Parts: sequence; C-alpha cells; structure tokens
Amino acid sequence: MPTQNGTSMPKLSGAQQLLGLLGFFAVAGSLLLTLPHGLHDGRVLLLVGVVLGALACLVGSMGGPSPNVGPRPEVFYADYGAGTEIDYLTQLLGDLAGAAKLNREGLERRGRAFAFAVRVPILFAVIYGLVSLL
Repeated sequence: MPTQNGTSMPKLSGAQQLLGLLGFFAVAGSLLLTLPHGLHDGRVLLLVGVVLGALACLVGSMGGPSPNVGPRPEVFYADYGAGTEIDYLTQLLGDLAGAAKLNREGLERRGRAFAFAVRVPILFAVIYGLVSLL
C-alpha cells in the first residue's frame, strides 16, 4: 500500500500486530484503573474485556514455534552434499516444504489469537453499553 511519498509500508507480522494490540490494552487498562470513579457503574466489564484481550495477545505472540527457514546450510550440505544434485535438491525441497507448512500453521494460530483479542473487548464493550442502558 503506497504512502504519500510513494514508498510502501512493510506488512506487520502476526506477532508484531499482537504486541501492538497488547500495548493498546495496557494503556486502556491503566486508564480504566487510574481514572477517578473508573470502575463505577459496571465498568468492570470493560476492564475484564481489556484483560482477556491482553491475555490473548500474550498467549498468541509467545505461543507456538518461531518461524522456521529450513535446514541449516552447513548441516544440510554435510549430510546430503556428497549425493547427486537431484537427490539433495529433492531433499532440500522437502525440508523447505515442511518448514513452510509449520510456518503457515503458526501464522494461522496467531491470526486466530489476534481475532479473539480484538473481538472479546468489543463484545464486553457492547455488553457494558447494554448494561448501562438499564
């Protein structure tokens, strides 16, 4: 997506998105706790939503394996470098396909955690709004 000066902004990874959202939840939680009368009139629901969203961010950003870029070159060539080119390229392709599958699973898991972390506080905010109307 181009910016005003024509450069493109890099896409944030799932872990970066989760950590950014965690920072937002930390600020929102501290505001809810420190404002005078911040927890009166059922605002505990907002704080619960913020805490659950922050926990989802922590679990999503720290859980799961780190991205894998495939076999280490020195180990791979020590094991398979003496074989024919077709053999070690086939092995390398298989190793890279396995790493891509693991990476895809980790990204999907972080995406689900991000969606949960966004939806839960919104749900508690809606519940708070409905309770405050009563």
